[in-house]
Amino acid sequence: MEKNFTKLTVNLMVENVDDAVAWYKNVLGAQVVASVPCVIDNSKLQWAMVVFGGVSLMLQLRSSLEGEILALKNMPIGGSFTMYIDVEDINAVLKSVKGKAEIVQEMRTTFYGAHEFAIKDCNGYILAFSEHK
Repeated sequence: MEKNFTKLTVNLMVENVDDAVAWYKNVLGAQVVASVPCVIDNSKLQWAMVVFGGVSLMLQLRSSLEGEILALKNMPIGGSFTMYIDVEDINAVLKSVKGKAEIVQEMRTTFYGAHEFAIKDCNGYILAFSEHK
């Protein structure tokens, strides 16, 4: 069964795709690799995929995602999960996000020897960064 699963890409429900894209560009240096304009106002985005390093995230407008998956109707944005991202120079990553993002977990060394910290994005999603030495 394990060979049937080939990739995971998180799709985050957001109130404003343009704002989320700007945050990911500014804080993490993300690049937009694909996007879809809103049907009603094509000057704004309905969906976008951003990448930074080996990480891909989809950002989708609440109304659009709720229309596709009815179970998401009226669900809060932000999530009760962590996106755990392995990095190569955690101190450089921390330095690059300081002052741009809310740090919700200060740098720490875990019981398994990793150095980690976590930030909150502009929609309340938590990104944890980890370096295993």
